[in-house]
Amino acid sequence: MPKASARTVACSAAIAFYLLLSAPFNAYGQNETLRFDVTSVKRHNPQLWSPEPTFEPGSWRFKSYGLSLRVLAAFAYGFSNQATRVIGGPALVGSGAYDIEATVDKSAIPANTPGPVIKAQMKRRLQALLADRFQLAAHVEKRNMPVYVITVAPGGPKLEKSSVDEKDCPGPEVEVSASTTCHGIAGGRGPGVRGFAITLDDLTLYLENWIDRPLINETGIQGLFKIQTTGWRALNPGDQAGNNSIAALGAAAEDLPSFYDVFAALGLKLQVQKRDADVLVIDNAGPPTEN
Repeated sequence: MPKASARTVACSAAIAFYLLLSAPFNAYGQNETLRFDVTSVKRHNPQLWSPEPTFEPGSWRFKSYGLSLRVLAAFAYGFSNQATRVIGGPALVGSGAYDIEATVDKSAIPANTPGPVIKAQMKRRLQALLADRFQLAAHVEKRNMPVYVITVAPGGPKLEKSSVDEKDCPGPEVEVSASTTCHGIAGGRGPGVRGFAITLDDLTLYLENWIDRPLINETGIQGLFKIQTTGWRALNPGDQAGNNSIAALGAAAEDLPSFYDVFAALGLKLQVQKRDADVLVIDNAGPPTEN
């Protein structure tokens, strides 16, 4: 068999790395069971609180305070915590609040593992934790429903390329902030959102937490971008042209752009359609085994 050229080997490596990063997170080592080494699950202590579940860089530590099992399941399986995205399960899924801490030994993760792969593996560990401690069982299926679809606007995208490529992203030891971390986003509807090196899929998943239905990226645009949006007024499901009534929002809200305007500023178009969308169906859950 003839030897592959250096260029062929390099191209093959680059393609393999891209496929690894673009695959669903639960595809990495899917035949291998991943678990945290140390876990703590307790009923919520009101003195502790976190706005969302987080993985702390450097310490390989997961923490979540005061959040429901529904929020934790959505995070573990890569969904927004939206009513149409996470369905089913007993009442305790949405009513309880828990404090969870979990760590994994650094030796379990090779030194040069890409950040997105580490995050994917940590989410699989969280899935196992929820199954072990909450008896959580869930599956993903398609449901036909109203969605918002993002496409490229007629004038083309207006996206600022990030100053770093995926292969050059800061490692997981870097402190998490939208200004220094790849795939990190900060902000919300009031101040707008910002990211130093994010994909449009990152942006879509993050923004879906502020709207009433799934948000689907069909732009086909790949790569990392530096994105800063303005704040926007609350989205009315019937506001397809971005001209919803703002009488109840107060005078200050009148000057805010619509959710549609936020995408238009990026050279993207937001449309209401009916499509098949992935949903996370919770089949079973129970009270946690605490420690």
